[in-house]
Amino acid sequence: MHSKASRGHGIDGPKSAPEQVAAAVVAALEHDEPEVLVDDMTRYVKSILLGPVEKLVLS
Repeated sequence: MHSKASRGHGIDGPKSAPEQVAAAVVAALEHDEPEVLVDDMTRYVKSILLGPVEKLVLS
């Protein structure tokens, strides 16, 4: 599901496959969703940002 891309503006690691992103965007458009959160990390970050500040931990 993830492809290793060398172009990530200095960020190494797994990248979402373009097909996965496109499918998520199309699904969001079909359901009138205001945003698209494609991967688990993005969904996790969004969830902690919406929650209490005590959940934010600097490491």
